[in-house]
Amino acid sequence: MDNDENWGKILERAVDNFMQFKETSSQENLRIAETLVDKIDLIDKTFPDDDAPHYFKAEIYLHVNRLEDALRSINHAIELNPNKDLHYDSKSTIYDQMDKNISAIRNITIAIKLNPTIGRYYMQRGNILVKNSINYSKALEDFNSAEKLYSETPKINPRMKVKNAFSKSFVLISLKKYEEAIEIADTYTKITGDYTNDYIGGDREIFHAMLLNNKGFSLLALGKIDDALTCLNEGLKFHYGLENIHSLIGDAYRLKGETNKAKDSYARTLELFKRNDEENFKPAIRAERGFAKLGIIINNSIEQEAINKKIYNREELNNIIIF
Repeated sequence: MDNDENWGKILERAVDNFMQFKETSSQENLRIAETLVDKIDLIDKTFPDDDAPHYFKAEIYLHVNRLEDALRSINHAIELNPNKDLHYDSKSTIYDQMDKNISAIRNITIAIKLNPTIGRYYMQRGNILVKNSINYSKALEDFNSAEKLYSETPKINPRMKVKNAFSKSFVLISLKKYEEAIEIADTYTKITGDYTNDYIGGDREIFHAMLLNNKGFSLLALGKIDDALTCLNEGLKFHYGLENIHSLIGDAYRLKGETNKAKDSYARTLELFKRNDEENFKPAIRAERGFAKLGIIINNSIEQEAINKKIYNREELNNIIIF
């Protein structure tokens, strides 16, 4: 069908609308989605055997978290065209948001087999593997594949390269390949720190800070405490509200024997944890453990709360490193 461009414009308008209304109520977003779906359905009646409308409906439903509707639409698209890699990419994302990681991996793997030249597919599979702590070595292979494909695509958005680099550096840390993680951070902070490059977008500062966070972690793991502090404090200049950095600074000061500074950093971590609606438990748990090493026990254990809310199981908690 020659109408793919029209579908693309419809989806582009949908994304623009969702960005415009992201600060409004979910009901408003839902109304926009339903209006767009209604328009697609009208065109779909003219082309009942075309997979494109169902793909775009799935993408629209995905944006408003109507996951069952999204899954139903993408399955219809696959029935009509089972050889389209984008369909399995979309289905993988839907399953990932449903926390069905095996199905998510299975579908993105099909997308890769159908089109092995898309770096984003490898990055997506790697991120699913990491998020579910399934296979860090396999995830590293995927991030390396994505990196290679991105380097061979001159017009690729640098933002994709940076996102892949951050994920890769996290995996390298998990595999205790700290020198390689530092090398990644040094390479890609040159991109995030280049303000003549407009393609990084509004997330430039957070990416830069997160790369410096990973570098600081690696330096701590290598026993380079002063270098780690310099790196982490530099990260705070770009994103002061990043709890991970504050918790690591607390570890660094504690290792240096500067107890009061360590306490201040741990306290700031817990303050940000509360302010940010308790979204990121890992640095808060690191801060809580850091306080414990200083002989200070926090009431209402955050670690126990993470277990009660099923954020982490005991094995995952044991993997949280404190220096």
